[in-house]
Amino acid sequence: MNRPKVGLGIFVFNSSSNKFLAGKRIKEKSFGLPGGKLEYGESFEGCAKRELFEETNIELDESRFKYLCSFNCICKELEYHWVVIFMIAHISSDEEKTIINKEPDKSEDWIWLSFEETQSLNANNQLFMGLKTFLNKFNIHSIQNIIELRAP
Repeated sequence: MNRPKVGLGIFVFNSSSNKFLAGKRIKEKSFGLPGGKLEYGESFEGCAKRELFEETNIELDESRFKYLCSFNCICKELEYHWVVIFMIAHISSDEEKTIINKEPDKSEDWIWLSFEETQSLNANNQLFMGLKTFLNKFNIHSIQNIIELRAP
């Protein structure tokens, strides 16, 4: 019997809070956030910390991650069903300098995306399904919308 999978993505905002980190996933050929599967017994913050370090070399304390939202991401035509959890973290300009692509077999280099660039990728169907669904489901029109959506 098929069951949904649980994935977590992290909106990592740059020191100016006007761009977020994204990488082009090789397998899916689409841009997505750092993140991955939630492991058994793992907290959202623990998963965010682990995945961010494994993929980008950014090492943050769990307290730096804030819950944003979670939602069902279903595409029956593709037999795709994930429960998606999004977290937010802001990093300093010094932390930006530590970013490296630690998993080049899974993702092309990490880049900073503005919201305008994200809209263009979305219009051209080049966003990872969870990110695309989030933008549409929550009617996101700016980076500020993402930051303001964050739960307290």
